[in-house]
Amino acid sequence: MKAVVTEGEGKLGQWVRRDLRDHGMEVVSIDNRLPPACEPGIHACI
Repeated sequence: MKAVVTEGEGKLGQWVRRDLRDHGMEVVSIDNRLPPACEPGIHACI
């Protein structure tokens, strides 16, 4: 299953996307800045 998280680089967004990933979901993070490092199962979009 896939999930989209907006503002995925904010404090809450980081927690939400990691929790979703830990529960087996493929996560797409949409934000205006890139994550500091690539994480498996999380795709970033600007």
